[in-house]
Amino acid sequence: MRGEEIAKLNEKFDVIYSVMSLHHMDAFIFLKETIKALNNNGKLIIVDWKKGVETGVPEYYFSLNEVIAMMKDYEIIDKGERKHHFYVVGKENKK
Repeated sequence: MRGEEIAKLNEKFDVIYSVMSLHHMDAFIFLKETIKALNNNGKLIIVDWKKGVETGVPEYYFSLNEVIAMMKDYEIIDKGERKHHFYVVGKENKK
């Protein structure tokens, strides 16, 4: 099962995480479907390579700001960047 299909499990989760894999998925669909699969106050954790980092594999990597811009339905709880990767933690925005 692909990450974009997580809502098809018909279960709710306290935490869903994507580690070094967001760049392999349709990120827009993943973020839309993930929010459906989170419990109230459930959290999504994303860790991925930074845009522009040399991994030896020709992939498209997102910047932290690109991912945050796609997370319109999420409240960003924490975020940060390291030398080669970034992380972002979000939960459903109840506004």
